[in-house]
Amino acid sequence: MKAVEAWSQTRRWSRWLRAAAQFWPTILLGLVLGLIVIGAADALAAGSSGLRRGDAPGLVLAAAVGAVASLAVRIRHLVFRVLPAHNFGLCSGMADSGRPVLTDWIYRSLQFIAFGREDAPVPLTFGHLARLGMSGEALARGERNIDLRMMTTNLSMRRPHVLPGLGGEFYFRSAAWARLFPPGVGAYLEGRSVHAPERDVAPLEAENPDYRKAPEPDDWPVVVAVRMSLSFPVLIETVPMAARDLAPEAARSPLAEDAGPPKLPLKDVVFSDGGLSSNFPIHFFDALLPTRPTFALSLDPLQADDDPRERVSMPQTAAAGSFSPVLPVQGIFGFAQAVFGAAKDWQDQLLSTMPGQRERIVHIKLAKDEGGLNLAMPPEKSRTLMSYGTAAGTLIRSAFNFDEHRWRRTLVAYQQLQSNVEALDRVWPDYDQWLKAYGPEVQSYKRVTVRDLGSIRKRFRTVAATAPDGRPGVTGQDKFPRPSGRLRIVPDV
Repeated sequence: MKAVEAWSQTRRWSRWLRAAAQFWPTILLGLVLGLIVIGAADALAAGSSGLRRGDAPGLVLAAAVGAVASLAVRIRHLVFRVLPAHNFGLCSGMADSGRPVLTDWIYRSLQFIAFGREDAPVPLTFGHLARLGMSGEALARGERNIDLRMMTTNLSMRRPHVLPGLGGEFYFRSAAWARLFPPGVGAYLEGRSVHAPERDVAPLEAENPDYRKAPEPDDWPVVVAVRMSLSFPVLIETVPMAARDLAPEAARSPLAEDAGPPKLPLKDVVFSDGGLSSNFPIHFFDALLPTRPTFALSLDPLQADDDPRERVSMPQTAAAGSFSPVLPVQGIFGFAQAVFGAAKDWQDQLLSTMPGQRERIVHIKLAKDEGGLNLAMPPEKSRTLMSYGTAAGTLIRSAFNFDEHRWRRTLVAYQQLQSNVEALDRVWPDYDQWLKAYGPEVQSYKRVTVRDLGSIRKRFRTVAATAPDGRPGVTGQDKFPRPSGRLRIVPDV
């Protein structure tokens, strides 16, 4: 055990030394400048150019201060100048030499898995997965074989987006994406996209107007979505795109209608890691009453009191997983990580403890040297991580009870439906009279006709009328799963 710890510590020191080696010219320059400054000052004070016997400590200190100062200036330059110029990332994901790195490796792997060859003529797309093995009739009904989705974070709009498609109209620059994706992806996108209108491009970079509209969702290459979803901040460059800024138009005063059509130029937007805004999107493919099972894998930190032999687990009883684990907060960096994690993940954390959710989550506990930013894991460590995935799949097949899952989801849905229908029944009589009177005077959404309003009122009235049919309702908190939730309308990202 001590030998393993010593080896791990040696590797950590070697990484620090390799990092320091990247700055050796800067450190050397600082040492020389420090020596020159202290030597000149000493010579002026002594009235001669010679060094005295007691000057050695001062020279060492001056050299150290010069090295630290020079390094600080260099780091400041990197942080405030170089990083912004390189899309706020240390690496693009593509290699400058012939050796494949992150994005190229992902692309080649996807191509080989999907088509049996790394040099397949077209990249794997979301449409390939959706249409795989599907008949024309099934496709006409809107059915999909593999419905892949991912999450990315739009830093310019401070919100998440679901890939592919992004849920709106976005544009990309061919030259900018050529640095981020293999040539085959760029050539494919050139044939699946159209140039942005000239009036939209001019305000950005008129000297290089190569903005192109992003393709339709099924035409998105999977590697593009993967790259946008895993752009770990600072380590990997953000992915630049452009979009119309519609906020000023939405805020325009009605008095400004005579000013002519609004100008909606494209503005630069950048996309980063999806985990920044939604690190556990278990809501993908979900429904109030599920007709098919969906699962999630949660990568959790291995704690000191955990059994290292039991890395993969899944709640086996109705109450299991209903509480969030208590994690230690140690040191200033641990405190900062806890603050950032709480602000980012609190909704995902609470959702993962809800009944009807927690029993479909497989927890995989990882040590500090597994996964995450451990980019130089040895092959045997990678194979160990793969074995955790195999164990998770085996556990799902052997332990998950879909009938019991649907039963719990039914209770959760009933409790919220009963509460909301009762609340609607209490307010609807007066609300209906107000809606009937206000209908002819609405100031917005005037395409809703009088007939449409009648249908809306009828549907609300029908739902409210079901409240008496359910009375007396099932009451008693001890009869329902805990913790209880809330049925509400949320944005669709």
